[in-house]
Amino acid sequence: MTLRDFDLSSLGDLPAFKSKPFEGPGEYVPYRAGPEEAPAFVPLGDPEYRVRLTASTHDENGDLQHTSPGALANTRRLHDKIVGNLPRFTEFEYDKGKADSLIIAFDVTAEAARDALDTLRAKGIDASLLVPKTLFPVPRAYLDIAASHSRVVVAEENQDGQYRHILFGEAGRPGLSGINAVGRMIAPEEIVAEVSK
Repeated sequence: MTLRDFDLSSLGDLPAFKSKPFEGPGEYVPYRAGPEEAPAFVPLGDPEYRVRLTASTHDENGDLQHTSPGALANTRRLHDKIVGNLPRFTEFEYDKGKADSLIIAFDVTAEAARDALDTLRAKGIDASLLVPKTLFPVPRAYLDIAASHSRVVVAEENQDGQYRHILFGEAGRPGLSGINAVGRMIAPEEIVAEVSK
């Protein structure tokens, strides 16, 4: 478990997300994509237009469907939009060290990994740290960073190393190991011990 702490009052305001509003007149179709592959936005509760939000398979109107041509086309559009724009929304932190070891950790385990990195460097053991924030689909940058290290340690709180298997497959790769925990947090000391092997 990490002992890292921060003062909530020191956090700045998040900038408001600005989406493209629908500018009638005309028919508003909630999931009809424009040139940027994103539908125009109308706020919920708009008195003039029907607004639908759904994560289920649906057509342009937001009507739940599974195999209609419209629903399948919308699913393909979403896939293409995500893959085509992946470099624009890929987020990660990468603290490059001089050593051949790379620690990969995300979510709360990233804090334990940061503490472990501080401990390792204080002991004269250098390592790099990759904190992925965009998990799926896997951005190419993560694989490129991992390929530049001969040793990779993936710390994640699940039973069998799910993200490690997604990144490197069931066969893994030389120099790959993992630290897993279920029902508890991974301690920085566990990461230090694995990297120090």
